[in-house]
Amino acid sequence: MPRPKGFDPGAVVDAAMAAFWSKGYAATSAQDLVDHTGLGRGSLYNAFTSKHHLFLEALRRYDEEWTTRQVKVLEGDGPVRDRVRRVLMTVVEEESAEAPRAAAAWRSTPPSSWPVATRA
Repeated sequence: MPRPKGFDPGAVVDAAMAAFWSKGYAATSAQDLVDHTGLGRGSLYNAFTSKHHLFLEALRRYDEEWTTRQVKVLEGDGPVRDRVRRVLMTVVEEESAEAPRAAAAWRSTPPSSWPVATRA
């Protein structure tokens, strides 16, 4: 019987997302991931198999959280026009606030590492 995990995988993905966001994929080292997640290198790679896999999990997590927030607004109360405006303004505000950090993260990520978007 496998030993139960002594950590929350979601919290680890969140911590890795912060590391990738701050330094970009290419500039984030295995040691950066160890430092941000608090896991040992062996535990990190046993759970996520590779830096690339952890990066994809972080992107999926970000996409799920962002989409959930926007769907909640769209399904909320009030006129449709106002709800759509709120979603669009959220995009503008978040992208404006995060633009320098996001640009740095993506500039340091080689296109061969970009995930191919798939929707179920």
